Amino acid sequence: MRVSTAARSIDCMNRLKRLLHGDSRDPRVALEQIVGTKADPNSAAPQPEAIAWGARVLAEHQVDPAASPVRAVAALRASEPHLDLRPAVYLVDHLAARPV
Repeated sequence: MRVSTAARSIDCMNRLKRLLHGDSRDPRVALEQIVGTKADPNSAAPQPEAIAWGARVLAEHQVDPAASPVRAVAALRASEPHLDLRPAVYLVDHLAARPV
């Protein structure tokens, strides 16, 4: 899928705005765009698909989210360039809290 120059420009401006003013979006909404499934409005947890995706990425990079949360966030963001910091930290927090 080709993204138009205008769409890329808007995305870039939105990311800059979040950097300057803070990201007030629900991190589950940002994860919806990554995994393609809606978040359950009655749950504070990320989508099961997001958990599975994050666990798979961290397993590929051999990173334990509980032992190395910063490396885990970096691995997720390297794997998906559109993943912003706040949703990545949110996902890593949930992955670290999971029983092994």
